[in-house]
Amino acid sequence: MPSAVGSVVFNLNGASVVENVAPYALKGDDNGNYKAWVPNTGNYTLIITAFSDAQGKGTAGSPLTISFSVINQSSSANARINQVESPAEAGSAENSRIMVFPNPIHNTLSVHGAYEQETDVITTIFSTRGEIMWVQQLSKQKFTKQEIDVASFLPGMYFVKIQHGDKMSIFKIIKH
Repeated sequence: MPSAVGSVVFNLNGASVVENVAPYALKGDDNGNYKAWVPNTGNYTLIITAFSDAQGKGTAGSPLTISFSVINQSSSANARINQVESPAEAGSAENSRIMVFPNPIHNTLSVHGAYEQETDVITTIFSTRGEIMWVQQLSKQKFTKQEIDVASFLPGMYFVKIQHGDKMSIFKIIKH
């Protein structure tokens, strides 16, 4: 990650969008209110890269790749993230079940996990700016049930990263 973020490039299935002002959002925002996006059903790959300068120029940070499928198109599309890859850690929750709910959230976020084998679990919530908002490490777990107080978080988009063994899963959440 560049020491200061000047822009973020979102590449969705080969089409790039550059955001120069925080909060950085795939479809943009109006004064911090995220623009709606109801994707069509199908498979998507989103690559997100922070840059030190505006317009996707300057020093690039490590890209984050998220592959997901939209499985049900309705007034509020449901997406399931299948795999998240970053250069440092790659993996998916193929043999694990992780649920992050409700979404959007108001005061309490539930994170429930059932893992293939007993493993250390690190749950981290971070902002779109990369700020760590909450973190907890649990040792030698096969099942987890975390109830996280997010009432003090400002409204907006956050990411929940769950590291379990050598695997990692990332979920996008919206705080109202």
